[in-house]
Amino acid sequence: MKLLKKTLAVVLALATLAAFLPAASAAALTEKQNAIVQTALAFHHKPTMDYDSTELTNQARSKGGIIREHEEITPEYATSDFTVYTVCSSFCWEVYWNVFGYRITEDHSKFLTGEQYTKAPEKLLVFKHDNLADPDGIEAAAQKTLKLLQPGDVMICISTTTATGHAMLYVGDLDGDGMAEIIHSSGKKYDLETGVDQVEEGGNILHEPITARLIDTATYPKNNNQMVYTDLRNPKMRYLVLRPLLDAEGTKTISAPARSRMKYTEMTIDRTVNTRRYGSAATGDTLRYTIEIENHSKSAYSNLPVSETIPNGVSLVDGSVTNGGSVSGNQITWTLNIPAGEKVTLSYDVTVTAKRGETIVSGGGMVDNIPSNTLETTVSGKAPSASKLQSANIKDFSATGTAFANEVYQKTLGVSLNLPPIKELIKAFYTQQVFAGARLYYLNETVDPAYQTIRNMMVPNWTGGKYLRTDSSKLRNLNCHSADLQPGDIVVSTTVSASDASTNIYVWTGKTLLASLGTKVATARDANLIALQTKDVFFVLRPSLAFDDMTKMISLPFTDVKTNDWFYTYVKDLYTDGTVNGMTATTFVPNGNLTYGQALKLIVCALGNPEQAKTGSHWASGYLTFAKNNGWLANDVNLDGAVSRLAFCQIAAKAKNLTEQPSSNPFTDTSDASVLALNKAGVINGMTATTFQPGGILTRAQISKIIWLLRSL
Repeated sequence: MKLLKKTLAVVLALATLAAFLPAASAAALTEKQNAIVQTALAFHHKPTMDYDSTELTNQARSKGGIIREHEEITPEYATSDFTVYTVCSSFCWEVYWNVFGYRITEDHSKFLTGEQYTKAPEKLLVFKHDNLADPDGIEAAAQKTLKLLQPGDVMICISTTTATGHAMLYVGDLDGDGMAEIIHSSGKKYDLETGVDQVEEGGNILHEPITARLIDTATYPKNNNQMVYTDLRNPKMRYLVLRPLLDAEGTKTISAPARSRMKYTEMTIDRTVNTRRYGSAATGDTLRYTIEIENHSKSAYSNLPVSETIPNGVSLVDGSVTNGGSVSGNQITWTLNIPAGEKVTLSYDVTVTAKRGETIVSGGGMVDNIPSNTLETTVSGKAPSASKLQSANIKDFSATGTAFANEVYQKTLGVSLNLPPIKELIKAFYTQQVFAGARLYYLNETVDPAYQTIRNMMVPNWTGGKYLRTDSSKLRNLNCHSADLQPGDIVVSTTVSASDASTNIYVWTGKTLLASLGTKVATARDANLIALQTKDVFFVLRPSLAFDDMTKMISLPFTDVKTNDWFYTYVKDLYTDGTVNGMTATTFVPNGNLTYGQALKLIVCALGNPEQAKTGSHWASGYLTFAKNNGWLANDVNLDGAVSRLAFCQIAAKAKNLTEQPSSNPFTDTSDASVLALNKAGVINGMTATTFQPGGILTRAQISKIIWLLRSL
C-alpha cells in the first residue's frame, strides 16, 4: 500500500504558490469554512484512512465493477482495527457530508471524469479552464485559479488523455505564515512550508516551483512503476474549481459533531474491541473495549466529556473501568483533561452473556457530542482448540478447493465439516447476474433452508471482490488481513462462471495460512490475502458461528480408545481442546508410559500456560526450566526417563498449590504430603483400597484422568 500511496501523491508549488495565494489563517475563516477545515483535519490525523487500490480501481473501471469507496462515513469511523478506503473525490464528498449533510454530487464515483468537466454544476462552479483549447493562456489561467481559491474549495484536475483526474480540498493557510495547504486523497495533508506530503511518508518529492501536480493513475503500474505527473500548466489538462459553500452556505446548518470538532480541534478517537473488526466471541468470554483520544492540536482539552453505553448481551466486570470512569446503570462517563500533543487511553471489560447467533452491538460511545464508531461482535459457539491446526503439516493434505478445508478439519480437528463443492457453496451466498458483459454477484437476502447451516458460518459484513454488488450505503469491497482472522477461519476466493470455477482456499491456524495449493503461507504475507480482491468474490467462513459446541462434533481418530473404555471421556476431552495427542495419527497407546518431559509439558499446558521454547538441547528443556522457576522441581531430571506415580503427584500438587490433607491417611505405603493433598482434592486414588504404589509408573490413560480432574478444580 505504501507504493500505492506514493503513486497518488499531490505536489504543490513551494515558491510561486506562496506569491499568488492570499493568507487565510484559521482565525480569518468563516464559521462554516472553519467547520470544513476542522473536519478535513480530523480525517487527516487518522492514519487508518487509505487511498483506494489503483489496481482494483482500474480493473473496476475497465470491466464494469465498482470503485471501492464509502458513503456517509465520519473521521471517527476509521480505527486502528479498521482501514477506511476512499478515493480523492469521495474524500471531498465525505467532508461536506459530515459538516452539512450536503451532497456535492449524487454520484461521486463520476466526480473526476471528462463528463464532470462538461456538466459541472453551475451553482458551484467558480472557474474552469481547458488547456488544450487555450494553450496560450495556461500560465494566466493557472495564476488566476490560485488567486481565487478560498478555504473549502474543491480543485479538480482532469486529464484530456485519460478522462480521469484528482480532487483536492483547499484549506488555506492554517499556520498564518503565508504558506497554503491542501488536504487530499484519504485525508492526507500537503504543507507548502515543509514541502512534505504525508502520502509520500517522507519520501523524495519534486521541489521545483510548479503549481498543482498530480499523478496520472491510468499509467500505473506501467512504465516500470515510475510516477507520471500532469499539472495545471500541462497542455493536456482541464481543471475547475468548485465552491460547494456557495450552495451549502445559505441552506445548510453545521452538524453537532462538526461543531464539537471546532471546539476540540484536531482530535482523533480510536475505539476498538479486542476481538477486532470481524472477530467473534463465545458465551462467557471476556471482551475489552478501549477508547484512545489523542490531542493533535496546540491547546489542551479541558473538561472533555466522554461517555460509553454498555451494550446488551454483556455484563460489566467489576473494577475494570480505568482512568476514573464512573458507572451509573449502563452508562460509563469520564471527564478528561488532555494536554496538547498527548493521548489518553480508557478501557473497560465485559463478560459475554449473549448466545450463539446473537450480535453484541456497542454503538453508544461519545466524545463530547461526537459519536464514535459502532463495534459489532458476533457470538459464536465453542470452537475446537487451535493447537492442532498449528501443528498441521501441509504435506498431509492432498485435496484442493473446498475439499481441502474439509480435509484440514477432519485430519487436524476430527470434525466432519462437509462443505459442498465451490459452485454449490456460492449458491448459498450469491446470485450471479450478467450486466454490461460482466458477471456481478449480489449477496442473497433470503437463504435456501438447505444452505442455512453454511450461511451461518459466514463472517458478517466481511465479503468483497471485483464483481460484488452490495447496498451502496455499505462497504463495497474490503481487504482481508490475517490480523482479523481467527483460528479455523476459511477464506474462500473464487471466480465462477457457467463453465469455470477457479478457487483459492486458505485455512488460518492462528499462526500461518494453510493454502489449498499445497503451501504454508507466512503470517506476514498479507499480500496473499489482499490479492484475493482480484477474484470475483471472496468471503470468510467461521464454522464455530454455525454450531453451539463444535467440540461435541469431534470424533477420536484412535483405534485403541473405545467409547466404553473407563478413560474415554478424559482422553476425548483432552484431545478435543488440544491438551493431548496420540502417539501416532491413529493410536493413543493408553497403557504406554509417560516420560518426565511429556509429563511436564502436559501439566504446564493443561493449567493454561503457553507452550515453552527450548532452553537447552532437549525438546522439553523449556518445560523443565518453567517447572524449576515456579518451584515445582528443585533439581534437573532425566527428561527421557519414566516418571513415577509419586514424582508426578509431587509436581502436580505444587503446580495447583494443593496442600490440604485428609483427616486420615488411607495409604499404607506412603505418607507423602503431595499424594495426600491430591487424594483430599479427589484427583487420585490408590491402586488398591490401601496402597498407592508410589514407585509405580503412570500410564497415559491414568495421567489423562489426573490432568482432566486437575483442570476441573
